[in-house]
Amino acid sequence: MNFRPPGEERSLAESLSISVIIPLFNREKYIQRALRSAISQILSAHEVVVVDDGSTDHGAELVRSIADPRVRLISQENSGVGAARNRGAAVATGNLLAFLDADDEWCTGFLQALHKLFFRFPQCGIYSTAFSIIEPNGRSWCPSESSFPDYAYMGILDDYFMSVMDTDLFCSSSVAVPAKIFHETGGFARCIALGEDLDLWARLALDYSVAFSAYPLAMYHKEADGRACARHKHSGEKLVVNHLRQLLEEGRVQPARMESLREYMARQQIEAAAHCVLSGDPVTARKLLSTCHTTIHFLREWRHWWRWSRVPGLLIAPLAWGWGRWRNRELRRKLEKTK
Repeated sequence: MNFRPPGEERSLAESLSISVIIPLFNREKYIQRALRSAISQILSAHEVVVVDDGSTDHGAELVRSIADPRVRLISQENSGVGAARNRGAAVATGNLLAFLDADDEWCTGFLQALHKLFFRFPQCGIYSTAFSIIEPNGRSWCPSESSFPDYAYMGILDDYFMSVMDTDLFCSSSVAVPAKIFHETGGFARCIALGEDLDLWARLALDYSVAFSAYPLAMYHKEADGRACARHKHSGEKLVVNHLRQLLEEGRVQPARMESLREYMARQQIEAAAHCVLSGDPVTARKLLSTCHTTIHFLREWRHWWRWSRVPGLLIAPLAWGWGRWRNRELRRKLEKTK
C-alpha cells in the first residue's frame, strides 16, 4: 500500500478543491440534468470540466448556455470516454477529481460526502459513495444495500476485490480520485469501448486503500439511450482481467490479496462469458470460461454458463428472457432480506 506523509495528508484535507469531470458524447437529452446536479451541490465544486468528445448533436451548445463561471467546455475529436476523462483531468486544477457521466446525476450532498471521506481518510486512492440505479419505469434501488444495509457506514474497505465480489459498490459516476494519484497511475485506458473504469479502480485498489460511504448519493440512469453497456457486446477478455493477470505474473500482487484477486477475475470472466452466450457467441464464451480459474465463490456459475455455452443458438433467446427474470428476482430477494 502507498501512503502519504501525515503532514501532506493534513494539508490536502484542509485545502481540498474538487474538480468535476464530465465526458460528453451525444447526450443532449441528459447533459443539463447532469450539470444541474453538479453545480447545485451543498459543497460547491471548484470547477466543472465538460469534455465534448466529438458530439454530433447539440449537447455542447447546451453546456455553453449554462451561465455559471465554474463550467468549462473542452472539445476534442471522438476518442472514447476514457480519453475524454483523461483530457478533463489534464486541464483540471482541483486536487480531487470527481467523475460524472453525462447521463447520470448526483444528489445535492454528494460532494459533501466526498469531502468527509477525504478528511477522515486522506491516505486513500479512491473515494466513493454507493449509488442508486434508476430503472426506466422510475423505480430505484441500491445494489450495495445487501452488503451495506446501514447507510451510515463510512470507512475503508478491508479488501476491495472481496467487497465487490458479489455486488457493484460503485459506478463511474460515484467515484473520485486524488489528482496526483490519478496522474501517477496513468488515468483511464484509452481506445476501449467498455470497462475502462473497472480497470482503473482495480489498479488503484492494488496500491491504495478505498474509502466508501454506503449512503447512495449518485444516480445511474438506465433509461439513457445508448449506454456503453448496452451498445457494446463483450467480444473477449475484459481489459481489467488482462491487466491483473499481467500483475500476477510479474509478482506485483501481495500474497494476502491473491485469492480475492483471482476470484474477482473469475467473476469478470464469467460475466463476460454470460454476455457472450446471451448475444449468440458461445465460442468466445467457452474460450473465456476455459481460462477462468475459480475456487470457491463462482464454481456454480461457471458450470451453469459452461453448460449453456453448448446449447443450440435457437434456445438462447428464451434463456436470456428467463435468466433476466431470475436475476431480478434474486436482487429483490437480497434487498428484502436486509429490510
